[in-house]
Amino acid sequence: MVNLVVVKLQSGILTLKSDRRIPERPDLLRGFFGSRFRDLKILHHHEEDGLIYRYPLVRYAVIGGRALVIGYIDGVRTIQEIYLKIDKLEIGGSFYHIFEKNLKIQNLEFGISDKKWKYRFISPWLALSQRNYVRFNSLDVENKRKLLSSILIGNILSASKGLGYHVSERIDVELRKVKTLKCSLKGIPVIGFEADFSTRFLLPDLFGLGKSVSRGFGLLKCLDGA
Repeated sequence: MVNLVVVKLQSGILTLKSDRRIPERPDLLRGFFGSRFRDLKILHHHEEDGLIYRYPLVRYAVIGGRALVIGYIDGVRTIQEIYLKIDKLEIGGSFYHIFEKNLKIQNLEFGISDKKWKYRFISPWLALSQRNYVRFNSLDVENKRKLLSSILIGNILSASKGLGYHVSERIDVELRKVKTLKCSLKGIPVIGFEADFSTRFLLPDLFGLGKSVSRGFGLLKCLDGA
């Protein structure tokens, strides 16, 4: 019997609409907010002595030409703080004037569930480190899937820990429709994946898993119960 531990995760999504389509460069969007609000470390994940290594409480995405700033817990308060201060974005040397913005704050369910949920990565999932990239390339198709499944479980555990959620049960995932993608991270070619998966773990829409989620990678869409 599954020991259900679904909690309410405070979430905030700031949607910014310009007079023209904002380019799908969430990495540059992150750079803009990091430069504009240097004193708010939660926005850029840098300390004076280097990067902050934990699940980011503020992430960035661009969907349908609109910029999204997604926050959890302390990140929600930060988004509320900057909400009225944003009237334009500078991305790639171009300015995008904001004529419509919306801040939606809600408590979303998160955690182990008795229902199997199906998800799809709607932006490339960066699953592999430099070390397991070499291992991945040496495996056959079935063992590649097993390795990616193990990494995905690790991603869920890591995100849970970063959000203060204790995983009290074993997590299993069923990974399917996996496709390799060529991506670029900070100008360096990397391998990403598009995939669907199902698991008895409830994750909010637009949650991020894997590496560089603050730059818009690993964005999830819930496809309802599997």
